[in-house]
Amino acid sequence: MNIKSIIFSLLLLTSWAMAADQSPTGILSLAPTDEVSFVAMKVELPDSIPIAGIRWYNNDGSTLYPVVLLAAATGNGEPDLSTTLILGSDVAGNHLGWSDLTAGAPVLNDVGVLFVVFQLPAFDAIAHAGAGPGLGYWIDDQGTATYMSPDGELWIPVGGNVHVAYETIPATSKTGAESILFQRQEIPVFVTALGPPSPNPFNPSTKLAFTLAKAGQTKLIVYNARGQLVRTLVSDFLQSGAHEAVWLGKNDEGAQVASGVYIAMLASADVTLNQRLVLLK
Repeated sequence: MNIKSIIFSLLLLTSWAMAADQSPTGILSLAPTDEVSFVAMKVELPDSIPIAGIRWYNNDGSTLYPVVLLAAATGNGEPDLSTTLILGSDVAGNHLGWSDLTAGAPVLNDVGVLFVVFQLPAFDAIAHAGAGPGLGYWIDDQGTATYMSPDGELWIPVGGNVHVAYETIPATSKTGAESILFQRQEIPVFVTALGPPSPNPFNPSTKLAFTLAKAGQTKLIVYNARGQLVRTLVSDFLQSGAHEAVWLGKNDEGAQVASGVYIAMLASADVTLNQRLVLLK
């Protein structure tokens, strides 16, 4: 995405039939959006109080947010997508209404600060009331910081006292709480790498192990020697760390492919890696 093409869409919606003390000012969106665009809001947890989930005002009930994350903060106070927990995948909310999303276990942060991060689905137009991805916003000089990002790396603060309309759902107990650590040095360091297939040559299946240096949208695709797509093994938002996928020697239609040379391509962030596979029958 061309950074210069980013448009923050703030839609003033004055006719929503809601209680006055709950009505957001409008919808906050990012246009155009691709599969790695994000909206993040800062959550401050006094005395490291855990949360059970979040409540937010959703724009379009047909929108599916690919992933909603709870993320730690970097040293300069921005969202850190290398240190996250997945709160939900393929998340839908109510149409022009408040929506709840709860975690499997209470979540806390060792410094009492984290971010709720919505990944926006691809959308090539500007969202408007009830149509397109977007979150309700308030204009409030006492609100928490809101950021938007076209790629998960460049975080742009939303000014003008604009804040996402959301509430945290407090947990009743810390029992079983998961912690998102702030200190980077306590997090295992990974590089993005695609290991050799095992076995190779293979028949009928082979395993592809790979690691990711940071969380992000990731694809692992098998091509034939002519560069034609054969099988998509992975197409998802993955956490940093170790992963693996198994190819059963079939194409996306489920048909067994012929013997020959194939190429496995891993693409994540700005890294693309390849491995040669040989299927023998």
